[in-house]
Amino acid sequence: MPDFSAYLDWNEAGDLETWYRGAQRSAGVAFMIGHRGASVVLTRGTNTKLDAQNVLVVPATYGTSQLKADTGQSDQQSVVIIAMPDADIENGDRFSWNATPSGRLNYTVKHVDRSLTGMIQATTEEIQ
Repeated sequence: MPDFSAYLDWNEAGDLETWYRGAQRSAGVAFMIGHRGASVVLTRGTNTKLDAQNVLVVPATYGTSQLKADTGQSDQQSVVIIAMPDADIENGDRFSWNATPSGRLNYTVKHVDRSLTGMIQATTEEIQ
């Protein structure tokens, strides 16, 4: 799981973890999206662009991956999208994100978890 406390600069030990594990978090998710959220336009299917959605984009991987070291393939970055329960996110959706100082990276949604109370969590993978 990404270190949300460090990403949000909320470093009070245990506060965010307590909230994250709590049962009532929709208001907290809305606050986090308002505090550090971004507008993301997802592309579905061949070329259908959805309306922009406000989400929280959290880096999930850093540095050189083991895949690169073992196979010689290029390093892949991934992000986790945190959204309100009514967000329109599906597996296979694609988007661009200004993930690095040198420019934008393209991502595809690999898994959407709707089982969490008060939020959607979508894991992604960088695509070329």
